[in-house]
This record gives sequence, C-alpha cells and structure tokens, in this order.
Amino acid sequence: MDFHLNSSGFIMNERDRRATERYETNGMAVLIEWIDGEACRTVPASLQDISMRGALVEAESALRPGTSVLIRPAGDLAADKVKASVVGISRVRRSRFLIFRPSKEVYRISLKFKGVCQYEFFKAAIDGFFVESCVIERPDTRFDSRDWR
Repeated sequence: MDFHLNSSGFIMNERDRRATERYETNGMAVLIEWIDGEACRTVPASLQDISMRGALVEAESALRPGTSVLIRPAGDLAADKVKASVVGISRVRRSRFLIFRPSKEVYRISLKFKGVCQYEFFKAAIDGFFVESCVIERPDTRFDSRDWR
C-alpha cells in the first residue's frame, strides 16, 4: 500500500480518490434531522471531518444508508441547514481496556452533501480556518537594537 502527502501535508492512502480534500474539525457539535415515517427525528452528533462534498459525524444513533438528512450547528437555530444523505455507517470500536467503564454505542456516519456545502457552515466547522486580524507592532521606546545581544 503506497502513501503520499497531499497539498496540505496529510498522509493519504493511494486508494483514497476523493474529489475534494477533507479537513479535521474540533468535534463541533451538530444536530442531524431526518423524517422517519410521519415523525421528525433529531440526534446530536459530533462532526469529525468535513469537505465541500461530505462529512463524517459520530452519533449514538444509527441511520440507514440512503436516508436524507439535514445537518446544522447545535445551539444555532437560525443557522442554515445543509442537505445530505447517509452513504455509510460503522460502529466505533472501543478499547478493550475500558471494560469496566459503561459506554454507549457510537456510530460513524458518512454523509454526502446534496450539492456543495455552504461556506458559512464549512468555515464554522473548521476552527481557525480563516482568521482576519491586523496587528500593529510598536517597538518599546526603551529598546535599543544596538544594545541587544
């Protein structure tokens, strides 16, 4: 199996042929909503990584592949929702050394966005992706560069 570095310096598997690059997130809290019969279901999740075409989330509920969902940041009711569909699901394996610690089932859900991810959602997911700042450096008036060693 061959590995190489992509444009961001991440090690990529030779078989990884994604069209867009994935970016790690800081486990941003999101809500996943979907229609189940006649009821609207919502489950909290943690966003693990994101690209312009899809995302990987971890949640305590399993969704069937092919399910259409809406995803939005948790706590922000005014945020626009991103439409996606579930393309894959897997169970997160727990360490065998934590056998005495009660744990809930956690699932990794692979999502494919319907269209391109909204930039506001993408930017919010990647903490520190773009920072605007203006720093004016003013040297200390007591500092004399000739005396520094």
